[in-house]
Amino acid sequence: MSRHQAHRQSVSLVSPTAVGGQPPGSLSAASRFTVELTAKPDGSARAAVVGEVDYDGAHAFRYAMATALNDHPAGLELDLAGLAFCDCAGLNVLLWVRRRAAATGCALRVRSVSPRMSRLVDLTGTRELLGAFVNGAASRHE
Repeated sequence: MSRHQAHRQSVSLVSPTAVGGQPPGSLSAASRFTVELTAKPDGSARAAVVGEVDYDGAHAFRYAMATALNDHPAGLELDLAGLAFCDCAGLNVLLWVRRRAAATGCALRVRSVSPRMSRLVDLTGTRELLGAFVNGAASRHE
């Protein structure tokens, strides 16, 4: 797909008031990640998550993912290669995304994950649930 066929939209759905009224310019936990959506002609999108998602940012992450699912019901491809840190709260959001996508008929794929995310899905036994790919292989243990 050429650059002209894709529509890039940076999703920044976190405001200081959404995270407890922190003053502008302060680094909130929720603002430590970004989700960049690249819409595809078929109505699906690629969502690249970059940064850190932890307990404090999980609510904002869920909101961003819900918006992505609503805006692109044809399918969502998650690129988690830029996710430097994700705790169990962030993983819980990803599992929620999986359930919501399945319930609405939205095709969901996790295309790539960071080494830390790979370790998290291996330790929690959720790799197969998410269908998380690392270097094209569904699991390092196959």
